[in-house]
Amino acid sequence: MLRRTLVPASFALACSSALAQSVDALAPSVDALARGFVRGPSAVSASAPGSVPPITLPGPLPPNPFPTPPLVGGSDNCSTADVIAGTGSFAFDFTSATTGSEGQISFLGGDCNAGCAEYGNAQVAIPRDVWFTWTAPTSGRIDISTCGQITDTKLAVYDGTSGCPTGAVCMGCNDDWHYAYGFQYDSRVVVNVSAGQNIKIQIGSSSYGTFGTTGTISIGYLAYSDIKDDGTTENAYAADTSGTSGQAMFALSAFGEPTTTTTITGIQVAWGSLQYGGATNGTPARVAIWKDPTNDADPIDAILLQTQPTTVQLANSDTLVSVDLIPPVTLTGIYFVGVVENRITAQDFPFAYDGNGCLSQPNTTWLGQNPSGTADLVNLGNNPPFAFTALCQSPTAYNGEFHGSWLLRPVVQIGPIPLGTTFCSGDGVAPHSACPCNNDSGTIDAVGCLSSLGIGGKLRASGVASLAADTALLQGTQMPSSTCLYFQGTTQTNGGNGFTFGDGLRCAGGTIIRLGATTNVAGSSSYPFGAAQPIHIRGAITVPGVRTYQGWYRNAASFCTPFTFNLTNGLEISWAP
Repeated sequence: MLRRTLVPASFALACSSALAQSVDALAPSVDALARGFVRGPSAVSASAPGSVPPITLPGPLPPNPFPTPPLVGGSDNCSTADVIAGTGSFAFDFTSATTGSEGQISFLGGDCNAGCAEYGNAQVAIPRDVWFTWTAPTSGRIDISTCGQITDTKLAVYDGTSGCPTGAVCMGCNDDWHYAYGFQYDSRVVVNVSAGQNIKIQIGSSSYGTFGTTGTISIGYLAYSDIKDDGTTENAYAADTSGTSGQAMFALSAFGEPTTTTTITGIQVAWGSLQYGGATNGTPARVAIWKDPTNDADPIDAILLQTQPTTVQLANSDTLVSVDLIPPVTLTGIYFVGVVENRITAQDFPFAYDGNGCLSQPNTTWLGQNPSGTADLVNLGNNPPFAFTALCQSPTAYNGEFHGSWLLRPVVQIGPIPLGTTFCSGDGVAPHSACPCNNDSGTIDAVGCLSSLGIGGKLRASGVASLAADTALLQGTQMPSSTCLYFQGTTQTNGGNGFTFGDGLRCAGGTIIRLGATTNVAGSSSYPFGAAQPIHIRGAITVPGVRTYQGWYRNAASFCTPFTFNLTNGLEISWAP
């Protein structure tokens, strides 16, 4: 059985096309470079997490016994390359193509050699190749691929500024991007381009190619903010040198854009693998978020912004579980979301992995560990993560299985930025006060005690809580279409756990000010409404400080206690100058 080892950061970075060094200069073999990161048992098993099916190489390309028709979909010569424009899909056909002289030698760039070298024979050449020429309409990262197709292709991309390639330099090259999962023979190159830059695209077969000679090549721009997984797993991984328990492991994914401001309200994560298992419900874990100060999508210098404790939930089901960030995080630029777990057994493979989707992006998925048992999330350089989605492979060690992404996503706020912190949920979970008649709401919902509608009143806020620029807005939802009074306090009652009041809990206490009463429409209302004064004026807030808020609504239906009212959860807002 073939043994595969996770490649450390030193190798993954050395394979970058940004380094003008050959694969031969890296090391005698990938295994010699491995730093001890493993996934699963040392022998590959078709039934163990972290494993992939054994690789079987197809047979040699047979001779073409048919007459040679004219080419359609790509030119046989680079000098007459077919002109394509914009983004989208473009047909290729190398049925009758010959093997030209351009782009058929070993490259100087490590990524070009390693990307095009065929596993098993190290051949870099692209037989029966056709050519396209394309000019970038804007700057950015472009994704050129035959992703998900069965046709056995090899793909190389060159800077076409000076015409066709004349030397051993390329921008990127690839063979068999997704072969490890689903035995796909697609090809993919992701490169940076400038507006107006011309590139030459060479596509053909591998020397093993027997799986068709026609298909489509797609060209599109990538954004770090794009979701990178398809929601289903092909495997589950761990980062652990010994397979024993206790060592801290963490997985990261890059999101955001260099100049875009984003508010992240939570992190979604799936645990284990639907096919292989690997995760155990209830295992303590954490989610975390970091800012990338250099916007290079490399987490080595990432700045930790927040962590939130959680546990493994809905394990091995391909279900994304949302963990709220309290409070939400607002930042500008690229950022990383991650999950952390201490391995509990040798069979613990917690990190869900999408290995055959076409949404993944190279060098945006990272894996790390700290053998001491505690991951240093503040200074990742003390337990440096390595890029799991490395672009290149070696002729001696197939790494196509690492072209994927974690099932790990940010929950991005759409609309106004949330304001304030919820407290006093009517979930009946100690130390929160119990609701009057066991009408408890769900803990994860952070709302008040249930009303006769079977849901709890929900209070949230948006805008800016500033005495100089007050745009704060209280928003009440999930209430009957009746009257609602919004009021302000100066403290949290009962230490933030509330006192029984009507069918719900009284959460805001201290000095009470009635802000205003209104009528719920479709169960919702807000303050201020109409010509009502801003909150800080109506609430007589003259200096910065903390205030508490709650919605008190009528619920006349026969329900719970004889009282005919209920309340939302509490909300605390800190007012700035």
